[in-house]
Amino acid sequence: MTKRKAQSRGQLLAKMHASLSETKAKLMGEIAAQLLIGRNASRDDCMDSCNLASEENERQMSSMFSERERLKVEQIDDALRRIASLKYGLCEMCGFDVSEQRLKARPFARLRCDCQQLREREAKS
Repeated sequence: MTKRKAQSRGQLLAKMHASLSETKAKLMGEIAAQLLIGRNASRDDCMDSCNLASEENERQMSSMFSERERLKVEQIDDALRRIASLKYGLCEMCGFDVSEQRLKARPFARLRCDCQQLREREAKS
């Protein structure tokens, strides 16, 4: 890898790390706000019934986390691990660089467009 290409890759990794970290912080803030709203609503609804079981409270808390939010946090954490291990932005099928445009559009992308299309074609057949 040339010095210029390594420097460019380093800049991309730093930029994507910052972007993913910011996205995760916003998402975690939204999740925390949703939990707080849920807790306050459940307190208002059951002022007279103070004997709520801890299972019910846990159920309410876990229902606040939608599957989509959990998946997104997992994908962000995975992408941050790949950045730390310098594997982020490298196609898992062919090892070539995933384009910066693709990573900006899909920060969790693990495959180049060509490899993704090949995988989808193989899955159909």
